[in-house]
Amino acid sequence: MGKTLFIGCSHSMGFENTSSAVSTWQENDYADIYSQINNKEVIVMASAGCGNRLFPNFLAHALKSHNDI
Repeated sequence: MGKTLFIGCSHSMGFENTSSAVSTWQENDYADIYSQINNKEVIVMASAGCGNRLFPNFLAHALKSHNDI
């Protein structure tokens, strides 16, 4: 079975806003949670602060780079 692709904004990549700093790629990203629940490999194409107009570019790149999505 192929990998699952997640395309999105900061919430797809584990955005976290603490009192001292803003950071990404934390444990709370949707893809890791999905991967653990479903025991499945995932690919994340995300960028903090990006608009959804970039999502088609993320999708095109992912499909060109991975043949198992």
